Amino acid sequence: MKTHWVNITKGDKKSFFVFYDAIYRSLFQYGMVIGKDREIVKESIHILFYELWEKHERLPQEIKDPKFYVFVWLKRIIYRQLKSQQSSLESILNEPFEESVEDQKIKVEEIIEKEQLLHAALAKLTKNSATT
Repeated sequence: MKTHWVNITKGDKKSFFVFYDAIYRSLFQYGMVIGKDREIVKESIHILFYELWEKHERLPQEIKDPKFYVFVWLKRIIYRQLKSQQSSLESILNEPFEESVEDQKIKVEEIIEKEQLLHAALAKLTKNSATT
């Protein structure tokens, strides 16, 4: 695994894919413990490997355990994804709810109709009360 890591830092695509295949399942299982959301974990792993390849020239070659290094990296990405998802949800929930013009018109018409029915009922009630 360490040999593949060093080769990745040098731009070796074959080592990159071997490393990916060797570690994906473990990353997924670890990610599920942290993220609990299958789609977020899968997306986070894809982000991890995208970033890994984009930054391969700047990665440290001499690390003791590449697997541990990548696991910590994944954990940070998952937390970032969860925080982003939570802030997106909060912004949606904090936005004022606006009804469409059509919905507003329908509600106004319903109120007018109920008011007319109420007036008609009161008129009948008054007529009946006067005759008794």
